[in-house]
Amino acid sequence: MADNEQVTEDIREGLAKITTEEKSTEIIMKEILAVLTETCERHKLDKFEFIQAFYEWYREKRQPAR
Repeated sequence: MADNEQVTEDIREGLAKITTEEKSTEIIMKEILAVLTETCERHKLDKFEFIQAFYEWYREKRQPAR
């Protein structure tokens, strides 16, 4: 099982390398997918399962407290 904190840190480092210079949305999306793919491969994670789990975690985080 991968260490979620290390995976998150690796993704943050990869995304930080995507500069803020003017780029098309398509280029930015390709770079984000490359970071996610590389990190998931390095940690032997299924990228589709990881992305789904991340999406669900983030959605829960963004919902207002009840």
